[in-house]
Amino acid sequence: MKKIYFLSSLLILFTTQTVYTQSDFNIKIQQIENPYYSSENYLEGLIIVEYTPGNSGAYLSLGAEWIDFSGPFDIILENLYLPSESEVDTNRYTLTASYNLYDLGVTEELIKQMNSSQSSIEFIVYIHCLSTIGFYPFAPHSFQGQLLVLLTLSYYDAVGALFLFDLATKLASVQPVTQPPEDPKTDFLLRTKVYNLDLDNETNPGSPTGYAGDLNACVPTATANSMQWLEDQKKIEFKGDAEYLKNSPGNKLATLSKNMNREHQKGVRPEPMIKGKLDFIEETKIPLSVKFQTKYLDTNVTSSNGNATAQNFNRPDKPWPDWNFIKQMLKDGEDVEMNYHWQDADSNWHAHSVNVIGFEEYQSGKKTITFSHDRIQSRKNGKNGEDDWGTFRETHEISIDDEGAMRFGHNNSRRVFLAAAESPRPSEGEATAAFLNEFFALDGNLIENKSNQITADNEFIEIGLGPNIQELELYTILFYDGSDGTVYSEISLSEFDVASVEDSIQLYLYTFNEDHFLSQSGGIAINYSGTLIPGQFFSYGGEFTATEGSAMSLASNDLGELTEGQSIGLQGSGTNYTHFTYGYSSNPSPGELNDGQIITNLDVNDDLLPTKFELSNNYPNPFNPTTTIEFQIPIRTQVKLTIYDILGREVSKLVDSELSAGKYDFIFDAANLPSGLYLYRLSAEGFTQTKKLLLLK
Repeated sequence: MKKIYFLSSLLILFTTQTVYTQSDFNIKIQQIENPYYSSENYLEGLIIVEYTPGNSGAYLSLGAEWIDFSGPFDIILENLYLPSESEVDTNRYTLTASYNLYDLGVTEELIKQMNSSQSSIEFIVYIHCLSTIGFYPFAPHSFQGQLLVLLTLSYYDAVGALFLFDLATKLASVQPVTQPPEDPKTDFLLRTKVYNLDLDNETNPGSPTGYAGDLNACVPTATANSMQWLEDQKKIEFKGDAEYLKNSPGNKLATLSKNMNREHQKGVRPEPMIKGKLDFIEETKIPLSVKFQTKYLDTNVTSSNGNATAQNFNRPDKPWPDWNFIKQMLKDGEDVEMNYHWQDADSNWHAHSVNVIGFEEYQSGKKTITFSHDRIQSRKNGKNGEDDWGTFRETHEISIDDEGAMRFGHNNSRRVFLAAAESPRPSEGEATAAFLNEFFALDGNLIENKSNQITADNEFIEIGLGPNIQELELYTILFYDGSDGTVYSEISLSEFDVASVEDSIQLYLYTFNEDHFLSQSGGIAINYSGTLIPGQFFSYGGEFTATEGSAMSLASNDLGELTEGQSIGLQGSGTNYTHFTYGYSSNPSPGELNDGQIITNLDVNDDLLPTKFELSNNYPNPFNPTTTIEFQIPIRTQVKLTIYDILGREVSKLVDSELSAGKYDFIFDAANLPSGLYLYRLSAEGFTQTKKLLLLK
């Protein structure tokens, strides 16, 4: 028996007069065989829509009723956005959405009766397409046809292992968003060229001593999907010992599963998930950084050896993952994994991990999110044949509860508790050479002998970059409001004017026709491919912590108060601009090197800011009475560098303060200490390393 019927006598075909060019609809209605989502008066259904995209997007609504009209009529799908052919770049596209079958008069008891009598449940589905948001009753011209659809059964075992979420016992209230007719869409993104691993535990059951198996492997699977997307779309390369991972999502999954310390057919909690990502990145030497938000971690996470750090972007007031964080990561071209949890009918907590591939925002405040995942992990297909497949794209409306948590699903029962992204890290010799060279934020008298002379009323910003960099659109400059840490402006480096070339530095200049910098407190951050370039988050008028954008949760490096008539610029001389300092100049010099600034044959590869914590060997060693100790840190953090004698007693504390990302050297003077063996220890952000030094007098 076929599971879907086209009722030719009722199907209205598209005509050349219609403005809606989505066509060839294939609709499925499935009952989800899954006790983990069941609740009173709720029987989970899945609406599957397959169609041929047209030359413009449209909003789809579906009405349905029983073929014999014995059951109720209901709107089973409302205002699902159908992307156009240019937005999905494919001939056929499929989207899914959840629905409560009780609203169509389908109950578990009724299904048992139908199965025992070997009869079926069939619906007439009415298809309506609109160019804008619309609601029932629909305008006659929106009617596109109707189909006869048989209710089928679908299996769903992507339920995660049981977890004890101590903080997940209370569900905060949700304020619903009322969507008016013709509600314009204000923001939209959808990725179609994504990878979605098809798990099959029958083929890959794993073992307690080897690979942990495909069942409950959603967390490493989502990360493996992300890594494959980054390889395909961002051209990250797996080389050398990691070449076995090249174009192999399965090998990526197995390696990540091991790094995340999964037990046999068990899930993964937030901290080992993040740590496993870092270990994978370190082992493969791919240029990625990790950022995340989660209710269940309030600090950064370091790799197993302490050399890499994932940055925690939690908001200080509401630590649940933030809608704007996920949206920004997608818009910046980063992959995003999202973990959510829910309670089953027995009040047990389950969790699942998915890949976020799109979002929509509307003027009314309505938000939707689209994610991909495999909902059947135990086998390649479900229990019900080839039509019961598992890899899906699902679209859900997102609600924000009173605690700031994102929710979706029936009664908003599914709550997002973690969002993570792997971001392409600025590559050596390219993004690391981009730096803030000078900015002028107040009226003042500019010197007249500069080739790029501007008037005293023009504010400007000047960026330095290594020569011969082509992809300027990958660099963006964010402007922050220091009062609340938000971004109020963003400009691509491709919009800057090309200024002079000084030694090995190309300068780029942007002048403003009106006041752009804030008069009290503000900030500047420089990004590469959506990721903050290390050390390039500055403020004026006081330090602040960013609450959004690439610098989110980071404290700024304050350059001082604005002074009328003076610019703030990089000053110094040498071959390494990271050793320069920022200072005031009464002679702003837009488009040229600043007064007193000499950069000689700068090798941008030498200026790569650290990507890991590291304590170097002191030199000289043995020494008398002084020796130099060098270390590097990849992020701004609290640092301690302490000297101990062989009995573990502290004899000197060289550093005990917060330092910005960079390389440092300190001199230890042991003139007042006796000869002998001493220890020096670096402690920073969970990283600790101890080395020996020998004093010989």
